[in-house]
Amino acid sequence: MKLVNRQSPDNVPSRLYHQASAARLLHLKTGQAGRSFTTTRLIPALALCTLTVWVITGTHGICEDKRVSPAELSWQTFDQLHRFIKPQPGECRFWEVEWELDVAAARARAAKEAKPLLVLSGHRGSPLGNCRWSVAAARDPEVWNETFTRLIRERCVAVTIPDAGTARKRTDSTGAFLIKANVGQTALTSNFCMDVVTATGEHLGRIPFNTPGVALKSLQNALDKFAALPEDRRRGNVPEEQSAIPGPPPGTLILRIYLRQLGRNPDGTLRYTEPGDYTDKTPMRNRALCRQPFDDYMWVTEKEWKALIPAEPAPGMKVVIPESLQLRLLRYHLNPRVGFTEGPCFARATLKDGSLHAKVEQVTNEELHLRIEGSAKLHLGDDLSFTPTILGKLVFDRARKQFRQFDLVALGDVTGHIQHGGGGFRPGAQPLGIAFELITKPRPTDFLPPGGPGDPGYLDPK
Repeated sequence: MKLVNRQSPDNVPSRLYHQASAARLLHLKTGQAGRSFTTTRLIPALALCTLTVWVITGTHGICEDKRVSPAELSWQTFDQLHRFIKPQPGECRFWEVEWELDVAAARARAAKEAKPLLVLSGHRGSPLGNCRWSVAAARDPEVWNETFTRLIRERCVAVTIPDAGTARKRTDSTGAFLIKANVGQTALTSNFCMDVVTATGEHLGRIPFNTPGVALKSLQNALDKFAALPEDRRRGNVPEEQSAIPGPPPGTLILRIYLRQLGRNPDGTLRYTEPGDYTDKTPMRNRALCRQPFDDYMWVTEKEWKALIPAEPAPGMKVVIPESLQLRLLRYHLNPRVGFTEGPCFARATLKDGSLHAKVEQVTNEELHLRIEGSAKLHLGDDLSFTPTILGKLVFDRARKQFRQFDLVALGDVTGHIQHGGGGFRPGAQPLGIAFELITKPRPTDFLPPGGPGDPGYLDPK
């Protein structure tokens, strides 16, 4: 499978439409045991219609994405679909930044390294939280081009502040710092701000996202201001301290989730979405955001994952999946609205609406392999439905007594409105893919809460 990623200089317009003949189009041929490609259909990164390819020529994304995926989810296509749903090269560049979550620790690091702080403040650290629609500009691939991302990664200490409005009310050094630096004042609900400040709270500039190119220029201006400061103001006197970062209960597994809207080719194979898939309710600029995967987290409690490990496992043995784990998945994480709004989607779902079953696939002295199968028919009145098939591959390290793999894929059709204002709407039944993977080496931002823990029943759904 070949992914072509041609990039052009930043000063080249980022979105150009090109007509492509049918002879240039790429198709996945699936007749024999081995899969091969033939040049009959091109699946673009962002395409306009059947014979019109939307080629991204800026440095911010995939140039000509020729990936296609099988038509359906099966054990034979599981790994390919799991990779297909996850971010591809050039997508979601903001995750290339090493974000801090502890303001005090970030300030100390910035002072030590003589770097400015890049502070992203908003509700749940938008756009790093699970609601991106109202902060679409903050995730815009045109903003997060290669240069913008590199400057932040190399020349700043980046920190994201979940719920900045509450953080400003703190009585410790963090609250005082945010007020002095004028950070987070307007970061209420799903709004966001991005500011460049010194470790001691000297404000150097705010990064606007309204117009392509302005964000990069504003960042460069702020970095130039910082470089012109004397060393004592670039470093400052910041004591090393750490704040308590909220996270899951001890022993909890954290799964990273990627949700991607997909389309279908005439032959039924899956592709990434095209601008022409959406109605006028979705602005053209936001259709690039819809094409990228949205992300979230899922918590699996220690009690739940331990219940998946039989005392004396044998191949073919059935394993009962805890009801709480199934309900959490159905209510909070098979959610087509992640990325468009917050909170649970199918909050009243029960095991009558879907279920999961597990069995032991393989047992060795070192490992235990489990397979999960399931399906769901989820409805939110007459407004929204999602009918996915669910498969999972789990690997448990018997010596270390911990999971080393916890991969799930859900694939099904979504019908209806996924955003109150009509954003992201596509007429008819349209495919949605969701990929889950275990986080084995968590970053600070991996402790951001999932989209559902504001609901008291998230960890113990009834």
